[in-house]
Amino acid sequence: MQYQRRTPHGLTKGPTLILLGLAALSPAISFATDPTAAQILKRVSETYQGLKTFSFVAEQGLIKTRVAESRPGKVRLTNDRYTLVSNGAVTWVYLPNRTGGEYTQVDAAPLLEETWRVSPLGFSGWFYLRSYNRVPADGAKVEGEKVLRVKGRLIHCYVVRLPVSCSRGLLSWVGGTEDLWVSKSRFIVRGTVAAELRSATTWGCPPVSVIPLTLKSVDRGPVPEDDFRFDPPPGARRVSQLTDNEGGYLWNGGLYDGPNAAPFPYPIFETATDFTLRGLDGKGFRLHDLRGTIAVLDFWASWCKPCLGELAAVQRLYDELASKGVVFLGIDDESPETIRAFVEANGYTFPMLLDSGQAVHELYGVRWAPTTVVIDRKGKIAAQYIGAGGEAQLRQALKAAGLDTTKY
Repeated sequence: MQYQRRTPHGLTKGPTLILLGLAALSPAISFATDPTAAQILKRVSETYQGLKTFSFVAEQGLIKTRVAESRPGKVRLTNDRYTLVSNGAVTWVYLPNRTGGEYTQVDAAPLLEETWRVSPLGFSGWFYLRSYNRVPADGAKVEGEKVLRVKGRLIHCYVVRLPVSCSRGLLSWVGGTEDLWVSKSRFIVRGTVAAELRSATTWGCPPVSVIPLTLKSVDRGPVPEDDFRFDPPPGARRVSQLTDNEGGYLWNGGLYDGPNAAPFPYPIFETATDFTLRGLDGKGFRLHDLRGTIAVLDFWASWCKPCLGELAAVQRLYDELASKGVVFLGIDDESPETIRAFVEANGYTFPMLLDSGQAVHELYGVRWAPTTVVIDRKGKIAAQYIGAGGEAQLRQALKAAGLDTTKY
């Protein structure tokens, strides 16, 4: 498929697109004057926020992937390389390309509307789950218009260029941009293409070649509940950590974003990234100010079933250890009203921080609830894991941070 670009000299043809569009969700909308990038992206976000269930089939090179979602928290992503399934309470990741296959099972739910820029330009399978519910407008600009020809039909689009970057400890991406092709009538993202790629500078972010991703079909109807159930194939083995054929841990290739029934598969020796957030009481918390104490960050959501058990475990240890130099902080990106009502209904007394802009979620690569990060007295990340590990796993993480909880 070719696109046509509007220039002072008329329309010219261009290269193959990466299609990601969805069917129309709202009446056609137009602006009285040329819109800004922020105005266009605001309309895109509003359009996708109204989308509760959908499924699509995409092709990327030789890989065909089917994705089905029912928000909040339910998803199925399947291709010939791996399967990821969550019913909102339990998540499974299955690898079929070995004898009998392996799968993990974790009490965690995907945060399907989470941050954009942690995995840039399709580093992993999360790229397929991008919902466009919260498109960042910082640094975006309108690059003009394009006309797409899709199955003989012309679709007029705005071209919005977004900066793309990634910085997460040892993982560091430098620069790059991508273009969103937004339908002028429906504000649906009809395509995306890498406009600029720059080489990475440190380990963990090799240069990438973007393979076109093409949407082949989309269905906005209800998704059957059976799609969010995983039945292990005959001979499949349940493991705590997925491994490659040589026995090494899989941390990329689409599986980096999948939860494992074990701590993160790579050692973490980095200093915890500093941040400042406000609590429900309006009090500001800066992580750097907590040096000399052990800090526990618990990322959660009110709709997340496994978060209930994990929050209860945090509350118990808060009651036991708050006077022993341990600071417990809950972090959620929902509205203050939602968080306050949930906290009051469940009687939590440890501080809750508001991350409505998802800045701290992005800093720590959080895409699953619950996610727990334990930081030692020197500001180093001592433990980080996904899923409801309960009191036992939290005590183990605190021990890794230098606190022996058995003596209390």
